[in-house]
Amino acid sequence: MTDTTADSTETTPAAAAAGSAAISPFDAPPGPPVVVSHAEWRAARIRLLDAEKAATRARDAALRELRQLPFELVEKDYRFVGPEGEVGLAELFQGRSQLFVHHMMWLDSDEACPSCSMFYDSLGRMEHFAAADTAVQFVAKAPFASIERMRARLGWERPIYATVGTGFSDDFQAVIDPGRGVTEYNWRPFGEGGDTAFDMPVQSTFLRDGDRILHKYSACARGTELGQNYDVLLDVTPLGRQDARGWIRHRDRYGDADAHQHVH
Repeated sequence: MTDTTADSTETTPAAAAAGSAAISPFDAPPGPPVVVSHAEWRAARIRLLDAEKAATRARDAALRELRQLPFELVEKDYRFVGPEGEVGLAELFQGRSQLFVHHMMWLDSDEACPSCSMFYDSLGRMEHFAAADTAVQFVAKAPFASIERMRARLGWERPIYATVGTGFSDDFQAVIDPGRGVTEYNWRPFGEGGDTAFDMPVQSTFLRDGDRILHKYSACARGTELGQNYDVLLDVTPLGRQDARGWIRHRDRYGDADAHQHVH
């Protein structure tokens, strides 16, 4: 490893830290790379390790609370439309005990949100989830024909179930619709967006207990990041997520400068 001393004109680690409040935690700070000696780098890495361990302990504490989170009974007979026709929530379990649902945000013109699409693409095969007695499903408040056109365009094999007319997306905070009085998100009033209805990111988990279906947990907004492995991977790269560049697109749209962007 090259032992290079930082040029006196460059930003020092201390100076960079002092200005960190104005810098996105997900993107590389502006300016040229800060280069220091190995000893300085090692000391900075150890400081970061302490912060990472504190974050891990805090996350462990939150997960312990999640394990103790009570259930609520799903009393409505939610119906969905998929490739096999109309199904109930119980069928989405595919015979397994647990169900993870990602509520896909849907755009006009037969398109899912690029971020939701990237999450769909990133999951890959389902055998590991099946081994953990868990089904993973995607739903969207969109016409089934629109969903199928999107699946055909991208060659998606896993189904996406339509929730139109079921109340499922509304009840689990995946839609903001001020015109119908649906204005709560992340268990708080959501005061943005005017009178226009729009989708929001949500992930929910359920348990089958005999004939009962129990809702255990839902995550909104940045709470959904924990399942997005591309974010976790990019967070430790030199450039970070590069969210400010708005680079996330449908996988067949990279290179298309005019592609519509809808990144949350």
